[in-house]
Amino acid sequence: MFILLAALYGLWTYGIDGIRISLQGQTPRSYTAQQVIDSGVGGARYVRITGFTDGTYVYQTPDKDSDDKTSTVNRIEYALLPEQEFSASVKAVMSGEPHVTPIHIMASDSRVSSGCQAEEKEGGDGCLTLGERTIEGIVRTGPEAMTSATRDLFNEGGEYRVSDDVLYITEGDRPAALWVPILVTVALTLLSLLMLLTFVPTGRRAT
Repeated sequence: MFILLAALYGLWTYGIDGIRISLQGQTPRSYTAQQVIDSGVGGARYVRITGFTDGTYVYQTPDKDSDDKTSTVNRIEYALLPEQEFSASVKAVMSGEPHVTPIHIMASDSRVSSGCQAEEKEGGDGCLTLGERTIEGIVRTGPEAMTSATRDLFNEGGEYRVSDDVLYITEGDRPAALWVPILVTVALTLLSLLMLLTFVPTGRRAT
C-alpha cells in the first residue's frame, strides 16, 4: 500500500504537475513583489520576482532522530517583503512599537551550506544575502506547498503573519524538458496500475 501511495504522489507531483509546469516554457514570467500581492500570478508556475527585500528567515536541517524522513536536505525558507512593508517593519522595530508584518511571498532554497558556515556574503550573515534582489523559481502548490510546521515557525514570534494564500517558491528550480515529466507520468501510471491489480482478488469459480 505504501508503494502505491508513493507512486500516486509522484505521479501527480512530478508527472502531471511537472507537465503543466514544462508546458509554460523555459522563460519565467516577471512580477514585482507588489504586483504579486495586488493581483497574484494567475496560473504562472515559473516566475521571476523583483522589487523585494529579504525579510525574516528560518534555517532548517534534517532531524536524524525524527521518524519524519521527508526532509533530507538543509534548506532556508525566507520572506520576500516589498520595500514598503520592509520599511514599515524596520521603523516599528526601531521605535519599539508593536507591529505585525504580513508575509505574502515566501521562498525556499536548498542550495545552502550546512549550518550556513560558508563565507559570509556582503550585507548578509552567511545564510542569506540581505537587501533588494531578484529570484527565479517554481511556484509550488498542493503537497509541495509550504507546510503548517513552517508556517508556525514564522508566526510564533508574533512579529510576522503568513497569509493564508501565501505564494511559495522554490528558488533556483527550473521547468524540466517536457519529455521528462511525460516519461515519469507513463512509468508511474503503469506502476500504479500494476499495484492496483495486486489488490484485486482472484480465484476460480466453483464448478
